[in-house]
Amino acid sequence: MKNTQTDCEPGPVVRSTRERYYRPELDCLRFFAFFAVFIFHTLSPDPAYWGARHVPFPALVASIVSMGRFGVDLFFC
Repeated sequence: MKNTQTDCEPGPVVRSTRERYYRPELDCLRFFAFFAVFIFHTLSPDPAYWGARHVPFPALVASIVSMGRFGVDLFFC
């Protein structure tokens, strides 16, 4: 009986039981989660701060800034 596999031919592909779990299509979602946290830590969530700078709808802007804390949950989900 002759061996058909030589030294130059690759053997069977062995996959590890722990493959990486990375989904590149979620990178956009990860960016927005990071950006929300960045905005939360950079800008003030106080409506008086925005009102003093004559920003329209200061309460809305302040609530959007304070919602940045949920970016951490979004990132890890």
